[in-house]
Amino acid sequence: MVNGTALAAEQAASGAAVDPLIPPGGRYLVGFDGSNAARLALDWTVARARRVMRRVVLVGVVDAHGGPRDGSWPRESAADLGAVLAARAEDLEDAGGTFPVATALVEGDVATALMGAVQDGDAVVIGSDKTGYAQGRIYGIRSIQLAAIAPGVLVVVPIVDLRLRTGVVVAVDHPAHLEQLVRVAAREAVRTSAPLLLVHAVPQNAGAAEEERAAQLLVRARELATGEPGVRNVVSHLLHRQAADAILSLSRDRALLVVGASRNRGVLGVGRTLHDLLTNLNVPIVVLPRV
Repeated sequence: MVNGTALAAEQAASGAAVDPLIPPGGRYLVGFDGSNAARLALDWTVARARRVMRRVVLVGVVDAHGGPRDGSWPRESAADLGAVLAARAEDLEDAGGTFPVATALVEGDVATALMGAVQDGDAVVIGSDKTGYAQGRIYGIRSIQLAAIAPGVLVVVPIVDLRLRTGVVVAVDHPAHLEQLVRVAAREAVRTSAPLLLVHAVPQNAGAAEEERAAQLLVRARELATGEPGVRNVVSHLLHRQAADAILSLSRDRALLVVGASRNRGVLGVGRTLHDLLTNLNVPIVVLPRV
């Protein structure tokens, strides 16, 4: 993650707006297949790109093993998907966007092909129907796979009404990753003039030592948050319940949730909390790589 002072200086020199998620020169790569989930993810990205002036790339993945084995599938699929991408990019340009738009077609397994298009400083954005079934089509059903292999920032946008939402929630989970998580979330709260909510969960039967560690973690998180210029409204929440339930309960009417990539990866490549968040999403989630 880029140092905050260096990032601000670089953005001021380049004329780019401040974006807590990616640096100047970074791109938002949107996995796009024409589904409702993909369109909502693109809408979220476009709204953000207009404000932070970052390049948007619509990425289509052609799965070479997804159809007949007579050789026609990859060619036909690529042509159809390329037309969908081009039409959507043209619509964005006609709408007078203030940010560059490009398209890219890649071939292979969806998760690895999409992540193979990532360059340093990029963020990948995908849409999902929360439970990862039909509405998400290609990208929504792979949100867990993508979270397991993402080299950088991953954003997953669920099919929910995002109007009238405000507030940034950050899941505070471990001291080693605390500074990056809190600083990114705090800068996003400043950028959007929104409150910042710090959340940490412990079991209902947590002992005194665990309660004390959790309280100190939130105290340190608050110190980091209030140390960011412009931060005014910070609220800490120590909840006694399963972590994903606590985070989602607090995020229900909020604009963004910021979490770290899993420290302990299970058989699916992500930990239990991130798995449960991705399969029950009620808010756009930003998954930051651990540094």
